[in-house]
Amino acid sequence: VFTIGNEEISREGRTASGKLVRDIITTKKIFTLEYSEIETGDLQDLVDLYDLHATLSFLVCRLKSTPVHYDQYDVLMDVIDRKRLLSCGNGLWSGVVIKLKEI
Repeated sequence: VFTIGNEEISREGRTASGKLVRDIITTKKIFTLEYSEIETGDLQDLVDLYDLHATLSFLVCRLKSTPVHYDQYDVLMDVIDRKRLLSCGNGLWSGVVIKLKEI
């Protein structure tokens, strides 16, 4: 499953009267890739990519545009959540969630 969400970057606080005020600085994208099952080798490729701790370029295709258009985002990868499902052979993992956050 692939989802695109938004993260609001803001500062908020209360005034002397108790009123809540919020200063929205910007909104950034969060891309989430979820795998119900993935083999160890494929997961290791993703972990190796995370271990680089580098800025990655991520392309998102706009399917409804003609001609086809791509949006490019610079992102950082979060720690990969996962659970061991099967340990024989190459192994199988479940609940793998990869989050890419726009810089």
